[in-house]
Amino acid sequence: MSLEPAAAALRRATMLSIALGLLLVIGGVIGLVYIVVATITSAILFAWLLIFGGGLALVDAWQRRGKDGFWASAVTGVANLAAGAIILWKPAESLLALTMLVAVFLLIGGLFRIVTGLAGGVPGSGWVSLHGVVDVLLAVLIIANLPEASFYVLGVMLSVSLLVDGLALIVLGTVAHRGLGRIATFARVQQVPGAPRHAS
Repeated sequence: MSLEPAAAALRRATMLSIALGLLLVIGGVIGLVYIVVATITSAILFAWLLIFGGGLALVDAWQRRGKDGFWASAVTGVANLAAGAIILWKPAESLLALTMLVAVFLLIGGLFRIVTGLAGGVPGSGWVSLHGVVDVLLAVLIIANLPEASFYVLGVMLSVSLLVDGLALIVLGTVAHRGLGRIATFARVQQVPGAPRHAS
């Protein structure tokens, strides 16, 4: 049975990965150029995630009516929907609160990583501690530069994330595409009469 159709499908998938990676990289570069727009876009995306999560929580509450966990799901759903609606209503005014939330998460996560790394017992504990120190420093820098930081922090995070993800897709897609090309060449050579074959 010929493997050519499967190989062709895989090659198309790798090309799609490379194309998607290029789009993400372009989006990341545009975001870094138009940083305020990227920041507001980040807030809007976060608002829609809150609304989606709130809707799921309300569906869960509906399924739990009369059972344990109903009020927890209901309150969570309503709170998420309300927060998402407020951000969509006034995204620019919500940037300060969102940026402070990011700083708090970085600070708490950084301190946790530092303590975990210093306690030892985990692989790469030194790198874990270093990661924590970087997170804490970022949190301090963000807090020290408020409210100005609220106009670019979220945009920078979104843009850098797009760049990193895009470059990863490009690299993985390129490596996979080259590997598939070598396999296809090898298969064609093996099918040629009189071609040298490797012993199994």
